Amino acid sequence: YCKDKVFSRNTMATYQGEISRYGDYLASQGLGKCGMDEAAGHIQEYLDYQSGRGLSPYSVHTTAAALCKTFGKNLQDYNVPKRELANITRGRIGAVHDKYNHANPMVQEVMKANSVLGLRRNELRTLTAGAFTDNGNTITMTTHGKGNKVNTCVFRNPSDISAVRGLIQGKQSGDRVFSAAAFRNDANYHASRAAAFQQRYQYYCDQMAKNPAAVTEYQQIIRDTFAAAGRECKEDLNKPYYCRGPHRASIEARGGTVVFSR
Repeated sequence: YCKDKVFSRNTMATYQGEISRYGDYLASQGLGKCGMDEAAGHIQEYLDYQSGRGLSPYSVHTTAAALCKTFGKNLQDYNVPKRELANITRGRIGAVHDKYNHANPMVQEVMKANSVLGLRRNELRTLTAGAFTDNGNTITMTTHGKGNKVNTCVFRNPSDISAVRGLIQGKQSGDRVFSAAAFRNDANYHASRAAAFQQRYQYYCDQMAKNPAAVTEYQQIIRDTFAAAGRECKEDLNKPYYCRGPHRASIEARGGTVVFSR
């Protein structure tokens, strides 16, 4: 059943691990040989147990999603802790071996490169030179992300283009951009991913501030991208985006921006 409903190998592996742990929990409760219906009846109990152990709302949600897929249940029927931006720790806290990571030149090379690329750890690990297409004034990067979705990124910033060309210089299409050894650690590559998007957003804001005509150009690129995918862009691109929810107050308290150009 799950193979027909889950389209990512990594997601399948994660769900299998969650299901295995649920089986261990049931066995510990004397239910090692129960049927599917009886096992499904203990899902909420197990989710409460996981929350009580101190797992984050995101981890508990992953557990719930895996069990609901397995037993054909609706996630909305269960009481799962609410996921909020303020609860995210990934990329915000130091790794256990940060002292080693900061002294490792391979790790620092990936960190520096990812402040331009903005990829997840697994995407960095499998990245090849063939993922990049040099169009002269731009470079297109095509990767497979979460859920095996095809992601396309177009680099327009001259400094980013120069950095990407340096990364793939001398490499063949099938060559990995980074050594496998650069990923045998707990380095916080996710933090450099966040930095990449912040820098990219600021670049486009600066371009539009310098040249108002760029606003129309970028808006048309967005509409054309939707059209190429057979979809309609329903967003009003002239309307600013306002941060909402419980994290807005914390952003304002830090003096951060809460209104963004679309």
